[in-house]
Amino acid sequence: MKNLVVVIAFLISSSLFAQEWVNYKNEDLKFSVEFPAEPKVQDQEVPTAIGNLTMNMFMVEQAANASAKNLVYMVIHSEYPLDPEEIDTDTAQNMLDGSVDGAVNNVGGKLISNEKITKEGVPGRQAKIEVRGSYLYLNIFLKVNILYAVQTICTEDADGNSDIKKFLNSLKLQD
Repeated sequence: MKNLVVVIAFLISSSLFAQEWVNYKNEDLKFSVEFPAEPKVQDQEVPTAIGNLTMNMFMVEQAANASAKNLVYMVIHSEYPLDPEEIDTDTAQNMLDGSVDGAVNNVGGKLISNEKITKEGVPGRQAKIEVRGSYLYLNIFLKVNILYAVQTICTEDADGNSDIKKFLNSLKLQD
């Protein structure tokens, strides 16, 4: 009976401290995603070969949280200054490949995997990048001329944890 009481107390305390995820929805940028906490929002201008891009970034940092499975959760939204009519299938695939290559170069990492994927009919890439004792998981989608990147970073010992897929797969694109 004493063991049963201990198990019940453990289950109750575990559920009290279970992390409640936040459904973050941005009507203006037409997406929603599940974050482990309310994200910080930041915009940044980035010069590119096709002109300046505004990167709308949504991020939850958890590096200081010892019980967190992942260090960072981030969504990036960028609208390319291109006529949507000019973006054919080949151009979209090249833009997605370039985005993965850019991510690898920006973090000084090593590309572990890179696969073509789709979400709600939108072409994308799913990549895993090794970065100095950690892994960056990245899903990128190009909906006409708008790029959505969903990424999370984990340490080597947390590689493959369930929150990686939970976060990456939670992205919903809206019309």
